[in-house]
Amino acid sequence: MGEVDGLQPPEFDLGNSPSALEGLDLRGRPLVQRTSAGTQGVVRCMPAAAHLLACSLVCARATAEYIRRLGPEHVTWVITGAGADGGRNDGDEDAACADYVQALLCGAEPDVGRIVDRVLQSQAAVKFWDPARPEFPREDLDCCASIDRFDRPMPVVHLDGVFALAPHG
Repeated sequence: MGEVDGLQPPEFDLGNSPSALEGLDLRGRPLVQRTSAGTQGVVRCMPAAAHLLACSLVCARATAEYIRRLGPEHVTWVITGAGADGGRNDGDEDAACADYVQALLCGAEPDVGRIVDRVLQSQAAVKFWDPARPEFPREDLDCCASIDRFDRPMPVVHLDGVFALAPHG
């Protein structure tokens, strides 16, 4: 599954559309994911990271709780969406997620509506609002803005020579 510049490569079984994945029974099946931003960031960061987590708003609170349990002295945020879409994306949807997790780590209860608005109004969201771009379904924005939908963080692990997400919990 995955995308190149937001579009499903012809040789892939699935694209990177979360709404298209809903309802599919993928239990027990390995998924190989390739994206233009997030997976590239994982590959580049893994060698230097003591702990690496993939995060989006759907698992943000679980990620904050996981980080809190780790008790690191420092946390580094990598905004992988910045520069995506041929350089047209400023990464604010990723920065909104980082801001939300950071606020949770500091004991605050952030304004969820404000965070969702940032995602829905981000440069990355523009193509999903365009009815002339059916390859970017509006439902994907709803999926991506479903804050804390899942209660498991996504630590990245190194297994048999590949990086994998291992939902924790």
